[in-house]
Amino acid sequence: MHFHQNNLSLWQEDVILSDMPMLNRSLTTDVCIVGAGISGLLTAYQLLKNEFKVVILEKDDLGYGETALSSAHLSDVFDDHFKEILKKNGLDRARLAYQSHMEAIDTIERIIHDEKIDCDFRRLEGYLFLAPEHDRVYLQDEMKAAQDCGVVDVQLLTQPLKAFFDTGTCLRFAHQAQFHPLKFINGLCERIRAMGGQIYTRTRVEFVQDGKNPFAETVHGYRVSADHVVVATNVPINNLMSVHLKEAAFRTYVVGMKIPRGSVPSALYWDTGTPYHYIRIDSAPERDFDVLIVGGEDHRVGQEEHPELIFQKLRDWAQKRLGISDLEVVYNWSGQIVEPMDGLAYIGRNPGEKNVYIVTGDSGQGITHGAIASLLLTSLIKGENHRWESVYDPSRFNWRSLGHFMKDNAQSGIQYVDWIYRDEKDVADLLPGQGCVVSDGLTKTAVFRDSDGDLHRLSATCPHMGGVVKWNGAEQTWDCPCHGSRFSKMGEVLNGPAIHDLTPVQKEEKTPGISPRKKDSDFDTFYRGSR
Repeated sequence: MHFHQNNLSLWQEDVILSDMPMLNRSLTTDVCIVGAGISGLLTAYQLLKNEFKVVILEKDDLGYGETALSSAHLSDVFDDHFKEILKKNGLDRARLAYQSHMEAIDTIERIIHDEKIDCDFRRLEGYLFLAPEHDRVYLQDEMKAAQDCGVVDVQLLTQPLKAFFDTGTCLRFAHQAQFHPLKFINGLCERIRAMGGQIYTRTRVEFVQDGKNPFAETVHGYRVSADHVVVATNVPINNLMSVHLKEAAFRTYVVGMKIPRGSVPSALYWDTGTPYHYIRIDSAPERDFDVLIVGGEDHRVGQEEHPELIFQKLRDWAQKRLGISDLEVVYNWSGQIVEPMDGLAYIGRNPGEKNVYIVTGDSGQGITHGAIASLLLTSLIKGENHRWESVYDPSRFNWRSLGHFMKDNAQSGIQYVDWIYRDEKDVADLLPGQGCVVSDGLTKTAVFRDSDGDLHRLSATCPHMGGVVKWNGAEQTWDCPCHGSRFSKMGEVLNGPAIHDLTPVQKEEKTPGISPRKKDSDFDTFYRGSR
């Protein structure tokens, strides 16, 4: 049984990916990849090109992971800004990291060309503009840092000639790109299967073993034995603490607004704010209108009291800052971003292991990090050294980021106070579609009322490290504020690091006085139709 988010991204409404079989037997292969997002699929492609046999295991259907929820910027400009990356990592590492993102875009472009994948790829310019709290000096410092990192084509402008709104002073970065992520994934999957790669969906892995005989084992007990296992699941499912304590999970939100075809020139835009905002245009040929994509307003998972208000905050920001009004909102969706302590992803051998590899810490640049992972991990699996290996080594601990590390862990740790105190609602006050956490002594129970008025009770204890989940009214999910695990309203795990569902504590409970409505069918339902 599998849950898919209610708010589909525009990519998901454009493209329905092919059904793939569930794994129903044990297998042996050269490399087993857990996760069929951009990182897993690009790594599979590169390995197959190098004549490895590959099996890919995905817990959901294709196109329902974080890749499909991104805004699909392809940028070599650091999400955390060049100045910050230099400060935390030093010049040599920052230069290598910049080169890796630049090469990542080139790699994706080359694959699209070689495999003739029609995915609306185009090169364009990117613009970093000022948030109200910053001034021109901020951009001057950022341009100097970018040049120190090796960026050649960057300019400080008073106002871009083709911008559709008054950006004010901004930095122009050339050679950025955008594409349709699911059209790309669709073409990539076809090529992977043509090369002999096996893809299994609705196949959840719950255990990964290193050693002389590595394997990945599913919840149904099937094993894929391999010489190497790559865990590309956004956050690792095979690492309890050593990497998770160096990461922080954030929710990010996107609205898509209908604009006339060709009315706005395509470019990438993002501001210097915290939380920041990002903008792009999608002009898919199958629609008779363009979509203005506005995203941002990120917050730590489970640590926003009113996530249901954030879509409106994005619309308000767009109206005020971009000078637009009365645009029809045709898409609302959200995704998960994992921030590493020093701004650079963790890609390489799982700490303490030899033949198990992880990809995590996308830092808002999951598309390019996926391409970086495909190149780096292929070299490691081939037994070769790679110039990016130390930059992305998951075992590293960056002392320059110690303050950031301690702050993040303090913010995660303080959430455990929910075991002692919680501002709780009365279950009797729950309306259909609402949830809350209630106490019975030291026991915390997550209670959800469905559209029939039935109550569903689950343990509110996150199975990862024992945090108390919180109800997310915007997405009707249970979110753990400690390390970012998320669960459907019926308790099924959606985002790691948790690998197990929330435990039901009793059967459904009917509450009199609630008029029956259409029955919820969270599981076993594909949310594939248009609105």
